[in-house]
Amino acid sequence: MQQEQNLNPQKSKPKIWVIIVGIIFAIVCLCVVGIGAFSIYTDLQQNQYVGKPTPIPEQIYVDLRTAALNRKASELGLEVDVNSNQPYGIIMDWNLGSATATLVSFETGDASLYYSTGGGWLGGYSVEKVNDTSIEFVNSAGEYVVKLNKVSEYPMPPVNHVRFYIVTPQGVYGSDDIDDDSLTKDGVDFTSLFNAAQNVISEIRIEMQK
Repeated sequence: MQQEQNLNPQKSKPKIWVIIVGIIFAIVCLCVVGIGAFSIYTDLQQNQYVGKPTPIPEQIYVDLRTAALNRKASELGLEVDVNSNQPYGIIMDWNLGSATATLVSFETGDASLYYSTGGGWLGGYSVEKVNDTSIEFVNSAGEYVVKLNKVSEYPMPPVNHVRFYIVTPQGVYGSDDIDDDSLTKDGVDFTSLFNAAQNVISEIRIEMQK
């Protein structure tokens, strides 16, 4: 009887190690599968909007964007020549897939950044760098007015495209959809206008992080 008791522990040890090794192997497998799943999820998350509609914008975004596109110079306290097409405002819509970012700048230096999913940043009067880059953005639009057509409808661009709307006393002049990689449409290079917009966005983001 005593001999059997001595043998049983010897037989149980290999079983314990087998169980431990099995558990470790299972954990490793789960980790590998988990990493693979996370990688796939990340890829899907990054590409889920490619070729698909952007989510429907929030109503407050629609209202703010519409108000900006229809803003009169007199509402801004600006005196302009009603017969001129010199810009006093510009709007850039940039569809990033998960949302559309709309940048609004006026000659007053006011600048706002709206997101179609809600949120954003309003203001610009009291922030010198935002004010300066906003005015530069509006001024850079002057050379583009003659290259665009006057519009009365303001569609938003598809994924990875931008649209510019230039506000003048004569009305609003709009671009077509512009690929944000080439920044060229119908022979017109919008790089300088896009870069001017990026300068405003950079200054706004700095303020948003404060």
